Amino acid sequence: MVVEVKPIQTGAITIGCFDVIIQSGTHEVTVAEAPTVNAPSAPNASVSETGEAVITWMDPSGEFTGINIEGNGATASVAAGVETWTDPNTNTTGESYRIQAYLDKTGCSFTSDWVSVDVPEPPRVIKPSNLQASKDRCDGVIHLSWNYNGEVEPSAFRIRRDGSVIASVNGDIWEYNDPVGEYETHDYQIKAIGILAGDETDYTTATEGSTTGYPSQPTLLSATQVGNTVEVDWTSSAHADKYILVRSSNSSTIEKEITGATSYTNDQVNNCERYKYELYAANECTNQDGNKGIKAAGVEEVTVLSDVDSYITGFDVSKAYFPDKVLLEWNVEDDNLSLVDEFIIKRRKAGSGDFEVLATVQSEAAYEDNSAIGGMLYEYQIYGRLECGDQTLLSNTLEAVGFRTPYGIVSGNVSYESGQNVKAVEILAEKEGAAIGTSIYFNGGSLVTVEDDTKLNPAEFITLEAWIRPESVSGTASIIDKESGSGYRLYRSGNDVVFGVNVAGSWVSVTAADVLTTNDYTHVAGVKDSTGVKIYINGKVPFSTSYLLESADIDFLNTSGVDPDVTSQLQSVVGTEYTQFSTFQADLSALVGSAQAERLLPLLMPVITENELIAGTHLEITGNISHNGGDLTIGDGFQGNIDEIRIWNQARDDEQVLYDYKRLVGNDAPGIAAYWRCDENFGDHIYDASKSNGEFHKNDGVFSGVTWSETIPAKDLLSWMGKTDTDGNYTIPYIPYTGSGENFTLTPRYEQHQFSPNTKTVFLGEGSTILNGQDFTDISSFKVTGTVFYANTTCGVEGAIVGVDGEPVIVNGQPVFTNQNGEFEISVPVGEHFVNVSKTGHEFRSYKFPPGPEDAKFNFQEHMTGINFIDETTITVTGRVVGGTREGDKKPGLGLSNNNIGVAQFQL
Repeated sequence: MVVEVKPIQTGAITIGCFDVIIQSGTHEVTVAEAPTVNAPSAPNASVSETGEAVITWMDPSGEFTGINIEGNGATASVAAGVETWTDPNTNTTGESYRIQAYLDKTGCSFTSDWVSVDVPEPPRVIKPSNLQASKDRCDGVIHLSWNYNGEVEPSAFRIRRDGSVIASVNGDIWEYNDPVGEYETHDYQIKAIGILAGDETDYTTATEGSTTGYPSQPTLLSATQVGNTVEVDWTSSAHADKYILVRSSNSSTIEKEITGATSYTNDQVNNCERYKYELYAANECTNQDGNKGIKAAGVEEVTVLSDVDSYITGFDVSKAYFPDKVLLEWNVEDDNLSLVDEFIIKRRKAGSGDFEVLATVQSEAAYEDNSAIGGMLYEYQIYGRLECGDQTLLSNTLEAVGFRTPYGIVSGNVSYESGQNVKAVEILAEKEGAAIGTSIYFNGGSLVTVEDDTKLNPAEFITLEAWIRPESVSGTASIIDKESGSGYRLYRSGNDVVFGVNVAGSWVSVTAADVLTTNDYTHVAGVKDSTGVKIYINGKVPFSTSYLLESADIDFLNTSGVDPDVTSQLQSVVGTEYTQFSTFQADLSALVGSAQAERLLPLLMPVITENELIAGTHLEITGNISHNGGDLTIGDGFQGNIDEIRIWNQARDDEQVLYDYKRLVGNDAPGIAAYWRCDENFGDHIYDASKSNGEFHKNDGVFSGVTWSETIPAKDLLSWMGKTDTDGNYTIPYIPYTGSGENFTLTPRYEQHQFSPNTKTVFLGEGSTILNGQDFTDISSFKVTGTVFYANTTCGVEGAIVGVDGEPVIVNGQPVFTNQNGEFEISVPVGEHFVNVSKTGHEFRSYKFPPGPEDAKFNFQEHMTGINFIDETTITVTGRVVGGTREGDKKPGLGLSNNNIGVAQFQL
């Protein structure tokens, strides 16, 4: 260092941190360099939980004495090696600080550059979460709990109830019990308070808490006998969820839980017994304690002495529902069967003698009379008896009529001697001199009423039927009427029969004109099915018959083998329509002679006969039947007899109506909705015999001016009867007998057929009610043989099914087929029938004998052989027989190949 010292500058001077004494003039002075102080490194600032700023650093390398710190209005110095400093002043806003290193040496101080550092915002408390308040404590305390997930632990939590502060708890406590008392409800909020001044959160959303408690004591408990019950009453208890009523007596102690009421009717009580009643008010709090509840003051006692004047409320006795017993059932007030000691049941034959005790019954509501004689009508009485100390109490007495109709079931088979089954044979069951039953008689101003029931209101299909015998055909009279004009009605109008039904809101009807004759029985029926409505008379929809011979019929006769000389004589009547068969027969005899006419008639009758349903007897319409809930009436305005009345909730087809109209059916026949047999012959009711799924329908009818009558349909019109099916089997489902049993004669009948045996006598009675295997053999059949050939060949058709009248012939349960030669042998019943053949996929020139439509039949009166049928199901076979591939490889066809092996013979 060169220092120029001016003359006036003599003495000592200071250079840097050193004093130099010099003289005037220019001198060269060497001074040491000033030391360098390095700044601290890695400065950092943080805030403590209590809000102070904490500054940290790493001491610098090199020589230094300490660290200077400035910020937030504070200054400080710390010695080397400390490397941290806490500002004693609370830092609430995130101030900035700076630090530097300094060196003190020989009276001089050397410093580094300042290094700045920012202090972050101090951490603050957050709002508590998941505040919960109890709602079901019975001790009057609402318990609060919450969660806290902040980094800074609060100094406290402040609790507010319904907007007012009620408490503070330390920041490490997260629950609080608020003793508010029973049945209180409050809203609670909470917030966190931090350590720093002004550090606190908002209040949480309000949470509702509540307390429950014990019910108050019920008062004014009372117990009073009312009729045959005990009425218990009390005043309500505040906060009771339910009441527990305890009843004790000599026989039992029971508890009854009651909700939503302050009274209870105790209907299960015994006469002459003393009952004590205690009452408890209960809720969840008493349940938690395991107690019944808060007991009412006092205990009520009642001694029951019942009024039994109207104790028995209903009495029902079966009417022919069971073949082996009469079932008695009764109802009592409040179903309390223990109100009396026993029930006394008495019985007598209807209309005669005194009642005699039949049985006594305890604590039951039913009794089976197994000693009733079948077919006998009985009157029954029932009443209750109670011994109460030295008193005997008797209830009211009810009476009812009942009976049982024991019946048997007979089944069997009818077949020809060949084993072939016989269809449509009727088997009648009769007993000597006995009528089937009775009918009901109407005087023109009487009727039978049946209360409305769902069984009487079929939705879509219905069949009505009855046997009627009018004594007068003037005016209009109902047979079966359910809501005339809005439901259904079968009625007589003059000597016409009309069936009407309301279909989808529209009344429609069909009429069978001029079909009734006074004092004669006629079966009438009406059917509503899926296509429309029809009326039936004696099992059939009325039809008209005409006789008309056409040119096509002449051609048919010629192809059937009738001599053309004969058929040519019939040309004069071709196109003439006859309404009377006798007229046609007379004209035919006049043309060809009586003998020839008799031979021609079996072939002519089917082709000239035309049956056509009479207009107005059937109507096409679809839809459901409309009803309005009115009662059903029978015979309103009718004068004469009505018998065997049935209602079905199904549409019976032509075959079913024809099959069943002449016979009594089973009371559980499929679809039967109501069935009045009209055979009771006592009292003022007809009883519904029908049942389904084991339940009797009980649509009984009540008389108004109606009387019983022994004028019934003759046995050839209506009887106990079965009819064989395609397998030759039959069942007679209902043959009633009286007493312990009776003998019945079984008689098969079918046109002019003969049977072996011609009758059978069987016993139906106790121990013998179901008789199977009552078989008959039809000995009136004739053996018929024939062959089925392929057209223009002598080859027989194997496997063709042979039938009679369109039904396969069944022998030993199997259809009859042609053998490998096309031959067959069957039995054909005596009378008019046709024989037919069929085979799947085959077509026949004529599939039946005699040829023509299905109503073309032959009168079989003797054995017949040689009936032939022609199968036109043929194919053409083309080929060749040659030797070697030279000729064999040529295409089939005439003249393309040479016959090089001679004559070959084919067998098919």
